[in-house]
This record gives sequence, C-alpha cells and structure tokens, in this order.
Amino acid sequence: LNTHPQLKAAVQKSNVDSNYFKSTIPFRRRNGLLLEAALRVSITARDYELVARIIETVAMFKIGSPSAIDRQSIEWFNSVMEKQYGNPASTLPGSGLPRLKVHQTKLETVGEDQIATLDTVTFSIRVERLHAARFLEGQLNICKARKMDPRIAMAAYHEGWWILIRAKLIKPLNGAKSSKPTSAVDQLIDGEAEQSDAKLMVAYPMIVSSISKKFGEVALKFQAPDVPGKYKFIVDIKSAEYLGADAKTELTATVVDSEGLEREEEEEDEGDEDDEEVKKEK
Repeated sequence: LNTHPQLKAAVQKSNVDSNYFKSTIPFRRRNGLLLEAALRVSITARDYELVARIIETVAMFKIGSPSAIDRQSIEWFNSVMEKQYGNPASTLPGSGLPRLKVHQTKLETVGEDQIATLDTVTFSIRVERLHAARFLEGQLNICKARKMDPRIAMAAYHEGWWILIRAKLIKPLNGAKSSKPTSAVDQLIDGEAEQSDAKLMVAYPMIVSSISKKFGEVALKFQAPDVPGKYKFIVDIKSAEYLGADAKTELTATVVDSEGLEREEEEEDEGDEDDEEVKKEK
C-alpha cells in the first residue's frame, strides 16, 4: 500500500499525516512475528510449498509489492534496483540486480564412503554474491549524498536467504518402500509431506551481514531419507529480501540401506572376537 501511486503523490504534496507511517511500525512488527511463527510451523511440517510461499510473503511484506512472483512486480523491482545500484558509469561487473551464483555443492556422510538411510548427512555449498560490489558502491554513494557515516549504514546491513533442500526418490533399491507414519503426530507431519513430489528435508537461513562479502560457504546437516534408493536432491535458495532473485541447483546421490551395513560391521566384529579366542587357546 505504501507504494500506491496516489499515496506517493500525496506524500510529495505533504497531504499525508506524519503519524501515518509511524503507526504502521507496530503493525509491521506484529505481522512479522506472525509470519515467523507460520514459517516455523511449516518447516516443522516439512511442507515445501507452504515454506516457499511464506518466504515470498516475507519479501513482499518488506518491499511493499502485491506479488513476489508475477512478471509485473519483478520487472518493477528490477527497475528500482537498477536505478539505485546499476550506475551505467560504473566499471564494476553486474547490473545492480541481487543475484547468487552456485559454484560448488557436496553431499556426504562425513567419514563414510556411502550415504546410508537415516545418516546425518552434511550438505556443503559455496555461493557468489554477484551484486556485492555494486551494492557496496551504491550504498557508499547514498551515504555520501546524505552526508552519513558509511560505517553506521554498513553495520545495519542485513540480507536474508533461505536454503531449502528437497529429496525426490528416483529409483528405490531392492523394491524398498517408504515407512508409514505411526502416531497421529507423525501422520500429520510425515503423511502430508509424503504426498508431495519431493519431501522437504531441511530449511536453513543464510544471513549476510557484510554488504561487501562476495563469497559465502555454508555447511548444514539433516537426516538422510529412510528409504534406500537413488535420489535427486533439489536445492532452492530463496530470498527473503528481493524479488526474482531465487537460485536453484540439483544433485543426485544413492542412499544405501543402513541395516545391511550394520550387519556387515557386526559380522566383522564377531569374526575378530573369534580370532582372539583362538589365539588365547593356542
């Protein structure tokens, strides 16, 4: 609403009560808390669609846009960013649009050659903020024009992204089937998630507090799927600050049955014990 043309025109003519914008601060805080609570619940329920929509709503709420995904809203937002950070006279790379580039991804069970069912899996990712230099230049120019100390402005910088990882079973191993939820709570959480195309495994917030930071590395952990098979892991990086800035990457991995691995380890241990007993008898 604060970006409506009639309201903007009224502000320029000083026809808006100065208390109007002050009164919106408590409203925005309350809604921010509600969105945060809704996001926590949706993450607990592992509902990817709901998590993604809430993150988009947070961005809409911060920017004041009627939508986070329609073409008109994204084009409007891009024009604002290019006007503020896309100085045509600048020799810096980029166009001033906030964008991430994924350089490296890795999925593994640390210390193991294979990923087994219900393992604690570590996902590592390295991303590049293509807009880092342009944003820094733009903020310095703003501080200079307003005669502000740039250190104060930079200290308050905050850029939020969410890393969402989904797992899609491509091919089960040995006819394996997904385990069914047992309790009512499990049915509420797991049952609904299993109906989706790909199950949300983890949602992780990535916060950038340095406007000049070009590269970022994140390592996050989550539990591997409970069904052995070949999986496609879909990684979405969604912005809670900008429109049209989301990034996406995919990787495949095979998850083996942990029970089979445990039996092999037990057999090896038993064999070692038998050898020790034979040596003692000799």
